Amino acid sequence: MQFNYPAFLSRTRVLLLVFLSLCLQPSYAQNQNIADSLATIYESGDLSPEDSLTTLWELIKNLTDPNEKLSNSKMLIQLAEAQGNYLFVTKGYAGKGTALRLLGDIPEALQSFFKASEYAIQHNIDDQLGLIYVNIGDTYSVIGNHSLAINYYNKGIPLMRGQVESRLIASAMYNLGDEYYLSGNLDSALYFFEEVQPYFVELNHQIGLAYTIG
Repeated sequence: MQFNYPAFLSRTRVLLLVFLSLCLQPSYAQNQNIADSLATIYESGDLSPEDSLTTLWELIKNLTDPNEKLSNSKMLIQLAEAQGNYLFVTKGYAGKGTALRLLGDIPEALQSFFKASEYAIQHNIDDQLGLIYVNIGDTYSVIGNHSLAINYYNKGIPLMRGQVESRLIASAMYNLGDEYYLSGNLDSALYFFEEVQPYFVELNHQIGLAYTIG
């Protein structure tokens, strides 16, 4: 049997990208023990309406089962709409989009992210808008649409600067560099791989730095 090195390299790159994104993006970090604790707090009924939304959102981020993530995101949307809290309506649609992407329903995931972006634009929630655009870029990346992935990364990253944690920006810039690499735009890929290195140094993220140099 002949070894197909290009195919092996492609699969290896995908695995490395998935691992790196899990390391860098706390919005995707999942911890079922934390989720269980948050579920107990949420179900106690002792929280104020706004604290309930905050707790439910933290629960969604930590759930490991995408189906539970989806159902709780729908609940967050419903509760936030009832309270007129558009920040959490936006987060709810973003959580729904992430869950659907994990479940492999890319068209519905994109629709949910687009809905989240509409709320973010309408209510001037710029920090969330940047993250949503990057999530849209991630989703297009999953299906290999490099041009649209690049477009949304480039829309999201400027909005994230000064608004969100450095590791989120680092993750987005790394992914943008990789999309440029995969699309054959090597000069732009090199630019972003070099730009992201100081972020990894600052974060003391040796694996991210090693992948970027590699």
